Amino acid sequence: MNKILKLSLAIAAILLLASFVNNNKSSDSEVTCYLLCKADLFGEPYTKLEKDLKKELSSTEFVFTKDSISADYVIRIEATTREYNHDTIAETKIYCAYVDATLSIDETATRKRIYDNEITVKGTHTLNFKEAARNGYQQMSKEIGDVLKNKILKDE
Repeated sequence: MNKILKLSLAIAAILLLASFVNNNKSSDSEVTCYLLCKADLFGEPYTKLEKDLKKELSSTEFVFTKDSISADYVIRIEATTREYNHDTIAETKIYCAYVDATLSIDETATRKRIYDNEITVKGTHTLNFKEAARNGYQQMSKEIGDVLKNKILKDE
């Protein structure tokens, strides 16, 4: 009888723990992502891309974690800038710069890469190349956000 009681208590403890884990899981509609983002602005680190991207996706089901093992997806971004040209139109200088990024998305459950591509965006500004590149990065965060929504949320 003592063995049956111990076994019953063990089963109850396991069920209680399983209930606790399920109740503390993120919502089924949330997608947990680990983001590795390396960006530069003409050789200087540029952290605003990561911040803008997280802000862009904050109103969707995306949740970002610092633990790659617990993430549903691992997102890797490497971005850099390059000067393109400048011109004068109606006595106003216009600077053009490109932001080139590589983006890959890995699904951790299947260990498959579901997306791997390059994205290029042109930014413009009237002050200088750096401001043109910052403009390009603003557009880039929207482009990457759209890809993530289409590739990850569409698959859910």
